[in-house]
Amino acid sequence: MGSAFFLSERNMRALWVKLYLLNQDDNFELVHKEQDLIAQNVNSKFNVGDIITYYDIHGPIKIWKINYPENIKANSAYLSKDYPDSVRLDTLN
Repeated sequence: MGSAFFLSERNMRALWVKLYLLNQDDNFELVHKEQDLIAQNVNSKFNVGDIITYYDIHGPIKIWKINYPENIKANSAYLSKDYPDSVRLDTLN
């Protein structure tokens, strides 16, 4: 027995699908991978892979580091630390 996932065209373009399911890691480096406890237990008995469907979907925790390309331009607006003044709740009445 096995399982299958249907992924639409839009899902196939999503970064999480490329990294997590398809292991396509352009500009990303996998730095940590930790198996789910249920998946780890099943894999100790049967080598079935990373993702297991056993009453639910169980997969590993994955953490990536981004390796920025040389030709990327920095946008200072994304690094701004000037935050708007907080709004007081009593002035909203």
